[in-house]
Amino acid sequence: NESIIIQSRGELLLRAFDNLIRNALHHAGRGCHIEISVHQELPELLVIDITDNGPGITEKDLGSIFEPFFRSNNNPGNGLGLAITKRAIEAHGGTITAYNRTTGGLCMHVKLPCMAQLS
Repeated sequence: NESIIIQSRGELLLRAFDNLIRNALHHAGRGCHIEISVHQELPELLVIDITDNGPGITEKDLGSIFEPFFRSNNNPGNGLGLAITKRAIEAHGGTITAYNRTTGGLCMHVKLPCMAQLS
């Protein structure tokens, strides 16, 4: 039996994932379906996908959503949430990308370094 350990500043990482989940709930709309999957890609890499079945993001905006003050389609907010989320994940040695799913909706794809520890 293995446990996965991520060395983190817990509050910072908690806020990053809270923001991703809140964004998915807000932008996917009523009756949305949010799925969170976690798997170990390599012994030292944890992958977390937060997906929804909403409208997704226009392809031209996908490359900008992590930039400070960017707001797609004049959405409410100050455009800082995803920029802060990206910096928090990068502060933990990770990466975040976003892509539209072929079945509809958006996926936030997070990779974080980890250690496996035998229990």
